[in-house]
Amino acid sequence: MIRIDNKGKILKKIMIGGVVLFLITVLVACSNENQPPEEPEKIDLTKEDNRQIEAFGKVKVPEPVRLSLKNPGRIEKVLVQEGQIVEEGETIIILDLSEQRQRMEEIAEEIAVIRAEMEARRRHLSQETMVIGQELEYAENRMWQVLREMERYQTLYNAGVIPKETLEEKEMKTEEKQQQVRSLELSLELKEDAYQLKVYRQRIQELEARKQGLKNQMEIHYLNGDKLINVFEKSVVKDINRMAGDSIEAGEGIGKLLPLDRLEVEADVLEEFIRDVQIGSGVTFIPVADRSRTYHGKVTFIAGTAVVRNNETVIPIRVSIDNADDFLKPEFNVDLYIDVE
Repeated sequence: MIRIDNKGKILKKIMIGGVVLFLITVLVACSNENQPPEEPEKIDLTKEDNRQIEAFGKVKVPEPVRLSLKNPGRIEKVLVQEGQIVEEGETIIILDLSEQRQRMEEIAEEIAVIRAEMEARRRHLSQETMVIGQELEYAENRMWQVLREMERYQTLYNAGVIPKETLEEKEMKTEEKQQQVRSLELSLELKEDAYQLKVYRQRIQELEARKQGLKNQMEIHYLNGDKLINVFEKSVVKDINRMAGDSIEAGEGIGKLLPLDRLEVEADVLEEFIRDVQIGSGVTFIPVADRSRTYHGKVTFIAGTAVVRNNETVIPIRVSIDNADDFLKPEFNVDLYIDVE
């Protein structure tokens, strides 16, 4: 009987202990539920242990070359497709510029005709000029003789040898000789620089200016004769939406060339990190298209003002590409890692 009672007491103690342990467990659990959850550890990029700032950007061509003409023309044939890569010297579009070239030829022909007429006129005037020159030489000699005589007559009049009427008559003859010389001088001047010759010269100058203007309008670095060509090592053709037979007005866009040797990265840096970014800061970036590739460059530009994109305030930057290759394409997305000094 005594053994049975002892076992009952032991069992009772075990049950009480279990209940107490259960209550303690419940109380601890409730206490943990009331405590706030632990926040994840934040990385402070201003600490010396962190040497890079992350950003997101795109590969861009900063200055696409817009293709256009300075004079109207017509497209004869398009040899490329949108987005095609073209090599240096490769033809993009063949143009019909016959109207412009015809205008230049017509102007050249008109200049030649005027020059021929001018030379004929000059030869004719040269004979007349010779005659007028001889007449002028004779008239000048007679005038100087009359002037010397006039001096003598003036002396005689002052001495009272001749009357005033004789002196006045001699003065009139002297004036006639002087007027004759002036008239011949004017005639000679007009013959040497005749009005018609002036008209010819002015017309030739106007036509030469028009011809040179048309020639200058044909001198575009990507225009070779009647062909639009790529003048860079490699370029991507963009916005080519023309076809054979289309008319092109002066200044109207035909398409664009994106030179692949001018690639750079445009990115945005959050405003709280921009203080650590400097011109010349080293940058490593990885294209989303192939994360096994790594490129390097430097910060070349930091915008002077912030902008808001996707509800975040950011500062635009530009980054050079030191080791660009054929894989990297315009508009590729890239992840950037900017070195912090």
